[in-house]
Amino acid sequence: APNPPSVGSEGVSNYTAFNVGANIAVTRTVRFYVEASDNYKPSASTFADPYGKFARSANGLGKEAGVKIASEDGKLSATIALYNTSSKNELYAFTSTLTNDINPTGLNGRYGPAGNTINVDRESRGVQATMTAAPRSGWRTRLSAAYVDSTIGTEKVYPQLYNDQFYANSQGQVTYRDGTVVYVNPNATQVVASTATGAVPLSIALMNTPTSRYYANPVAVSSAITANSAVATILKTSDPAHGPILTGTTGLPISALQIAPNPTAPPPGAIVVTKQGDRVTGVPKISANLTNVYTFQDGVLKGLRLGGSLVTYWQSSLYYYYPAGVGQPNNRALWSRPNSQVFSGIFGYEHRFKRWTLSTQLNVQNMFNHYHVVLLPSYVNGWSGPNNATFDAQPRNYVWSSTVEF
Repeated sequence: APNPPSVGSEGVSNYTAFNVGANIAVTRTVRFYVEASDNYKPSASTFADPYGKFARSANGLGKEAGVKIASEDGKLSATIALYNTSSKNELYAFTSTLTNDINPTGLNGRYGPAGNTINVDRESRGVQATMTAAPRSGWRTRLSAAYVDSTIGTEKVYPQLYNDQFYANSQGQVTYRDGTVVYVNPNATQVVASTATGAVPLSIALMNTPTSRYYANPVAVSSAITANSAVATILKTSDPAHGPILTGTTGLPISALQIAPNPTAPPPGAIVVTKQGDRVTGVPKISANLTNVYTFQDGVLKGLRLGGSLVTYWQSSLYYYYPAGVGQPNNRALWSRPNSQVFSGIFGYEHRFKRWTLSTQLNVQNMFNHYHVVLLPSYVNGWSGPNNATFDAQPRNYVWSSTVEF
């Protein structure tokens, strides 16, 4: 069984952060800079791991160095930066499906305030380049690109828990707390007297028989007794004279399982949440953004703005999953979004009326309505399902804004 969950959060009462750097002028148009800073995030009792242990305090150290270039006329500027960040005990959220498999809500409840957040160490490194220019009057362009390589340095493996324990004797019969055998009628869903017509002892064998009214119907992976089954209703019974049937104990090792495990997806015993070297998900490895806007300076079109942004990304990973089920922890796979390119249009107009200036702009996000409907593998069963689907980009939408200055 795991250690009891801590009460409250872990942290330190005092912490001193720093931020240092240097900005060196190499020439009138070239500057070199370097900086380093650290940060601290206090622990919080609102985040807990699958055993109910609250998150610890986190801290990180970031380092960055780069070059900034600007033309003397101000029409061109560019920056290229290299960075590295190391963090300790960073909060990492994962699917609650794994928490339910590790620490299921059983008939006795759940062990601790179980959650789906853990502390991990993380290492991030990358390069980012940005260029802005004004090639001619009224024309503004900006190009940015980034490469990010971020990995997790912590392995988290959780042994599964059993939260359904009930009283039973050496003959495999279910009993009350005082050892009195529990009797049932195959045609009823409640406890009956031992002298009632058709009464039979409730046994673990009946709970393991699929054709029995009292089949436990164990949940896949966790083998928890199905909460809405007939036998779950009976096990929740408490007799004034003999006591309850359930022991009320949670957090037992899965080896204490009293019923036969789920026949098609038995408990693997321990479940991997993260492995050392896992890629950090949710961020594309390579991305780029090109924006161009042209504002007419004279003639009948003076004040009209036309332009757009092209955003593209590659290798955007979302989550790890188990193609062959969580019982095969060495078969984890990383699912990523398809590479994507999305163009958004910019249309605006600005006009001055004496002391008043009217500016209005329409942004058409995903102007060409380019997106895919992608099928998502199940976290725990891969393409065996259940599967969901999502968009890899938002469909076309419009944002209109207007301002009046005076």
